Amino acid sequence: MGFLKNLFATQQPLTPSQLDDNKQDWETYTAYGTRICAKVNGAEAALQPCLQRIYLSEKQLQSQDQQLQERKKNDLQQQISAIEGKITQKNIEINRIDQKINDNQEELEELQTNLIEVKNQDGQTNKMAKVKMTIGLVILMILSVYLFIFYSSTFYSAFFKQFTFDTNVAEAMFDQQALPNALHNGLGGLIFILCAPIIFMGLGYILHYYASEKGKMKYPKILAILSITFIFDCILAYLIAKKIYDMENLTKLGDFPEFSLSIAISDVNVWAVIFCGFITYMIWGFVFDLTISAYEELKSNKKEIEKIENDIKKNRENKAKLNDKKNNLNIEIADLDTQKQALKCKLSSNLFFYDEIIIKTALTNFFTGWVTIMQPMGHTTEHQARARELFDQTINSLFN
Repeated sequence: MGFLKNLFATQQPLTPSQLDDNKQDWETYTAYGTRICAKVNGAEAALQPCLQRIYLSEKQLQSQDQQLQERKKNDLQQQISAIEGKITQKNIEINRIDQKINDNQEELEELQTNLIEVKNQDGQTNKMAKVKMTIGLVILMILSVYLFIFYSSTFYSAFFKQFTFDTNVAEAMFDQQALPNALHNGLGGLIFILCAPIIFMGLGYILHYYASEKGKMKYPKILAILSITFIFDCILAYLIAKKIYDMENLTKLGDFPEFSLSIAISDVNVWAVIFCGFITYMIWGFVFDLTISAYEELKSNKKEIEKIENDIKKNRENKAKLNDKKNNLNIEIADLDTQKQALKCKLSSNLFFYDEIIIKTALTNFFTGWVTIMQPMGHTTEHQARARELFDQTINSLFN
């Protein structure tokens, strides 16, 4: 015992043979740690050799444990099987991607063939476009006549016409005498009435121009044109409905409120004028756009060519994504194969297998017993902290 005290007083590292105190079969590692700490009076120089001796002792016991060795080998074999399963799944996915790439290639070749054919036909009369244009022109002419009569009548009724007791909204919207009566008010009145339908058709032309633009900015412009037209129709409807309302009130007894916006909203005459004008204007605008588009396609396959070229671009982008995905899968397979070969080498070697968790638990329990008795023995918190640091360093050294 005196030899140990002198040895620990010098704080030199101890070997297991110098300590010469093995764990008893009936002892737990916690009790063993407590007993050794008390025996060496908590000397730091004794802690590391004790931990190393426990580490070597546990490894020797595990190397002789046939069940543990077989279990570890089975675990390795299961890990290898799991990796092989992942590799198989990824190969299946690669085969699917290869099939998609082949389909993409066939589709690309077909698109390129179609593009050549369409470009060769460029300049020939497009029969379908001719039919669309003809139908569009017929509808456009009818709607143009309708809009001319409607807006010339509504402008005349709203700004010049003197309403009578029997004037109704239909007469205000479709007045056959609008142009002759406007001429009685002077040449300026006639020009004003004649320009009204042109203004709305001009708005419809601008609507087509904005609709043919590319980019998201065209939508606010289209909304602005539609809003202007709608407000225009609302003003016309309000003025006509007000005149009808005022004439009707002259035939009734009692006081009636002045025509206002709240009354206009619930007046059917207002909505009749708005829908007969605005809805027809929108239809005219859309038909005009379709007719112009059909005319552009009459001697040109420009849009069809653009569509095929866009399809080719999307096809190539999709193919590039598939190739990237395939390359990533091949990289993952290579990594998995490396892991598999490492596990196979480990399995085929003659090395023993160890359960590090069991060894770490034994070392931790030993140190728990060690530090449990340090305070009752009068060791300071600094001494205990140094012991903890030495324990951590030893664990890291043994397992890393």
